[in-house]
Amino acid sequence: MIGVFDIRNFLSLGKTGSGRFTHKIERGKFLSSEKVFVRKEMTSPRVARQEVLAQELFRLLLPTQPETRLAWHPINGTYYVLSEEIPNYRLLPMTPHEFTNGQYTGLGQILLGALFLQEIDLKNGNVGISGNQVIKIDGDWSFAFIRDPSFFTYQPEQTITTSMIETLPYPKFYAFNWLDLIFENVAQSRSRIVDPAALCNASSFRREVNQAILKILLLPESYLERLVDAFIPAGGSRYLDFLKQRRNELKQSALQSLSFKAYLSSPQAANDAQMHWNYIKAFKVQGDYPILSEQDHECFKAQFDSSFRMLQESSSMSRSSRINSNVESRLEVEHVREDQQIEIDHFSSVAKFPRIPVWKSFLSGFFIGGALILSFILLRVIDVMTFGLSLPLTVTISAAMVLSAGLLMGAITKALWPQVDGNKAEPKKTNKNQNQIPSFVDSAKERIGSFKELTHSAETLLNSGKINTQQSQPALKQGNFDDNPSFGP
Repeated sequence: MIGVFDIRNFLSLGKTGSGRFTHKIERGKFLSSEKVFVRKEMTSPRVARQEVLAQELFRLLLPTQPETRLAWHPINGTYYVLSEEIPNYRLLPMTPHEFTNGQYTGLGQILLGALFLQEIDLKNGNVGISGNQVIKIDGDWSFAFIRDPSFFTYQPEQTITTSMIETLPYPKFYAFNWLDLIFENVAQSRSRIVDPAALCNASSFRREVNQAILKILLLPESYLERLVDAFIPAGGSRYLDFLKQRRNELKQSALQSLSFKAYLSSPQAANDAQMHWNYIKAFKVQGDYPILSEQDHECFKAQFDSSFRMLQESSSMSRSSRINSNVESRLEVEHVREDQQIEIDHFSSVAKFPRIPVWKSFLSGFFIGGALILSFILLRVIDVMTFGLSLPLTVTISAAMVLSAGLLMGAITKALWPQVDGNKAEPKKTNKNQNQIPSFVDSAKERIGSFKELTHSAETLLNSGKINTQQSQPALKQGNFDDNPSFGP
């Protein structure tokens, strides 16, 4: 446990600024230092320790952040948060293009840090500008779920996702204030500070987001333990568990981000990692208290390097898995195309079988029936004197024979011949038996042969010029007309 500054050694330099503050604010410095701090009186010791931890985590991500210290009054027990004074600190300007083109730096790392630490009060004023650097102050609403879980009672799951990372600066998570995109729990229609759509894909901003992710993921777990213990020695396990959980969520989600994976494989990531190690190994809190001693450097460097290698390997495996998935998808598409081609070929082959349209079959039957009646009349097989019938009745019976012949021929063709409708056919896979000629073809051939024999018998009668009704009856039976009611004895 590190020491806490005695506020009685703090020399007040008067009030700071003319704005409205929710805490009692004063400027001052310690007699042993020339640094000027802004002193904020806190009503809760727990919130005071929580804010100092959060602000020092922001400084761990971004060296340009001001130092934050913890102080108290031994007599009355009041705690204070001391923030290093920032020269020329001002509100974020209403110039979105200057954030997009990278003129102002640090916003990407601060927004990612705010997402990681669940900071919900990131309003303009708690974030500002000093020179061209974006600065984060007043972190008492970091670790928001620990401080007041009721804020999240009616909120959706707050687990860090890839979408949350990739849509920054826009917050796809709960925040009470967020730049000027959310003000006092109300989402605003537009921002005058940033252009979310343009800034989201700006190279400088996206690089800062990736750098902040890498810095968080490379921190050894034991380093986080020491940092938490430095400010919250009693009850710090809640904060440590929170940081571990959020870091695991961040890791899983970041490794699904194409931008972060591309950054990991670049030389820039290796250079940033080395610079980050050089910074955290010398990182001090409460003025001159080092988190790591020189004896710790070798052990922690091994953990640090191992974490970086594992991140790169995980990124490579994820990329390889994605490539394999794409290859498998392409192969599957090719197989589907082959199956579809087989089905198309199958239906094409079925369509190539000779087909007699049904309406033509009926018409052919009518012509055949009419030709038979005409030939029988010419041969005097049908005759008024032969049957003893009247002429109208003879004509009626003849017409009935023609109609019956047409209907019979059409029905036989429809029942025995394949009628394929390409618009209604459902795709099915073919097999080796589908290429064989269907059995109904042989049956149709036999019936056609019978019809040819009938025709041959008629030609024989015409050539002989003789009338033999007894011989014509078997010929008609052989042609399957024996059940036709139009024929009498």
